[in-house]
Amino acid sequence: MQFPIALIYGVGLVMLPLLGSAGVVLRGRVQDPDGEPIVGATIVCKGDKTVGCTSNLDGFFAFNSLAMCDTLLISHVLYETCTLPSSSFANGDTLLVTLSEKVYEVESVAVQGRMPIARQMAITRMSEMDVYQSPIAQGDPLRAITTLAASTSTTEMANPEFRGSPSGYATVALNKVPIENPVRYSQLNNLGLFSLFHPALIDHQWIYPSNPPVTVGRAISGLVDIRTKERLYSSSGYVSVGLGGAGCIFSQRLRSDETFLQVYANGQASDLMKAITPRAYPEVKSFYSGDIGFNLRVRLAPRMHLNWYAYGVYDTFRGESGSMNYYGAVRTVRWRVFNVLNLVHTHSKWGVTSLNLGCDWNLPRTEMGNLAIREEKRRFYAAVDHRFKLRWLEVESGVAWEDYLYKYGGKMPRYPFLMGEAFPGDWVAELCGNGIVDGFLFLHFPIKAGDIFSVSLGAKAIKPLVKGSRVAYNAQAMLRVLVTKHHSLLLAGGHYASLGATNVYSPTPTMLASDQVNLDYEYCEDPYLLKGAMFWKRENVVVESYSGDLRDVTLAIVPSWGWEGTWEQKVARYWSYGASVSVFQRRPVVDFVGLAEKMEWMYFVKANVQYSNPRLLSVAVSYAMHYGGYLSRVSEARYIKELDAFLPSVLRAERLKLYQRVDLVLSRQFTFNRWALNLFVMVNNVFNSKNVREYYYSNDYQHAYPLHLQLRNLYTGAVFIF
Repeated sequence: MQFPIALIYGVGLVMLPLLGSAGVVLRGRVQDPDGEPIVGATIVCKGDKTVGCTSNLDGFFAFNSLAMCDTLLISHVLYETCTLPSSSFANGDTLLVTLSEKVYEVESVAVQGRMPIARQMAITRMSEMDVYQSPIAQGDPLRAITTLAASTSTTEMANPEFRGSPSGYATVALNKVPIENPVRYSQLNNLGLFSLFHPALIDHQWIYPSNPPVTVGRAISGLVDIRTKERLYSSSGYVSVGLGGAGCIFSQRLRSDETFLQVYANGQASDLMKAITPRAYPEVKSFYSGDIGFNLRVRLAPRMHLNWYAYGVYDTFRGESGSMNYYGAVRTVRWRVFNVLNLVHTHSKWGVTSLNLGCDWNLPRTEMGNLAIREEKRRFYAAVDHRFKLRWLEVESGVAWEDYLYKYGGKMPRYPFLMGEAFPGDWVAELCGNGIVDGFLFLHFPIKAGDIFSVSLGAKAIKPLVKGSRVAYNAQAMLRVLVTKHHSLLLAGGHYASLGATNVYSPTPTMLASDQVNLDYEYCEDPYLLKGAMFWKRENVVVESYSGDLRDVTLAIVPSWGWEGTWEQKVARYWSYGASVSVFQRRPVVDFVGLAEKMEWMYFVKANVQYSNPRLLSVAVSYAMHYGGYLSRVSEARYIKELDAFLPSVLRAERLKLYQRVDLVLSRQFTFNRWALNLFVMVNNVFNSKNVREYYYSNDYQHAYPLHLQLRNLYTGAVFIF
């Protein structure tokens, strides 16, 4: 079941850079070699460091004392200092300054910045501003990933799906702790509209759509590795107000850049949005949500720091939806609290050791027809890993333990397709527990000076803590080649295994496996970006089918292969555009029907155009199109006299029509000395495309009625930044 709760996460929409006042002589932007903004870079006049400024969240700066300065120094603690004579530019110029990253030497240990050991194997790295500036993301870190060619989700949900793999096969980890189902407003199918993470707390997120590194979690087919900020260069805050609610975030330095506290909170309600655009939410009667979170980082000693991320959310939804021959009231209530604690120590000789702890408590409740289920999910995670470098060889190894408790109880339909209140149900209660331990080893080393050729090798052993279970092994090998300064290739292959997710229909986890090979290419030279990939997979997939009212669950091996490409370009000072295409062939898995008889093609096309003029406005238009997914349709139904009801007797797979959607975002930022105001308007699904989500039926199954994905809706609001 999916419910179209299109409440926009308004707190995340700061899309324009903070620029200086009208008297500025020199403006510019500071970035790293990948084009990512560098926050907190210092721009001063050589010989007089009292004259200067710092770069903001988007890397922009405004220097208004150029006439008094012969040489500019642009510096940052993580990057090499850049020196620019004032004779090399003129009044009114806009500078683009690229700083090279420092390599920190701690005797025999070299830690390049704060990046993961498997960083070179990621196809994409997203920063906080990448999330804010994405017209599709709506300020959400996981929704920003859906803009990538490698994202093949057909549900408009935030759950990551990469290169044809099902939802749930990708892992999302926060500071090396895996977070199960990291989405809000999720239903029994574990799909949700927004992630649990606030972009302002994120330093970077690394995306591995194929061959995820064994260093983080137990990913099968994809990994999103999210890391929170390690330094805060200035205190700040902002408050947002929109049609769907209000939110705020405050970031406060405590003793230094490495000791700080970030706190955020949001509240959403559907009343105003329903009143303004009632047709956009036909299945929503009311929705209310509140969440609060914080990220505390403390430098305990010169070589030791502690990071604590905590989050809690409550949401409730009332509406109407349909399933099979039922259409009626739906209610969901959810409480969730999770914590991630990291303790990291850097030894002067032996490397970096980290202790990573996580706990997650999730209490969802769902009522629909004769289904009324309460669930309780508790998860505890503990891991220790160590990373060091010996000359040219980087090594990371670690062990992890995870304990999982799943309990549910309530009323379930006695017959799978009879959900009306008048039909019989059975009271159920189930308690399932499982645990798992694993250990990994990961090596990264160059085979030619300058990392022109570099190799990564990884291995992991996984042992479920269940009597009679066997050890599962993961293995991977990756080669990265820097063909030239702007061209690179990544070839990777591996075998992966892990336990799948659980829910009320499948409370016992299944050991899933995947074999993968991928070849990725990238060309990056400002203002161009070209990416391409070819991939092959063979995955174990849980297949559910029905014969009458008899349910059958099997494990099938599903191969797939395909390719993808991306092109992005800045065509003028304020204009940019991008386009991507993804094509793959796979045997579809259809709910209730099972595995399709033959392989089918899937096509995804995404495009966007952006105009961003800080003195005028910002406009972004995005387009998404893909072949429709597969749904089960009832071909025949039989009448059951004892129940006085019809039950499906023949189910078949049917492909939906072409999916299309256009979104529009407009914003205008006003800057006043130390604070700014951002006004924004969003129109989602501009042409009101009727993209079908699923069907429900009349009582005798003679008539089918569609339920749609997001219809056209309007959202507007303001963000006050200080």
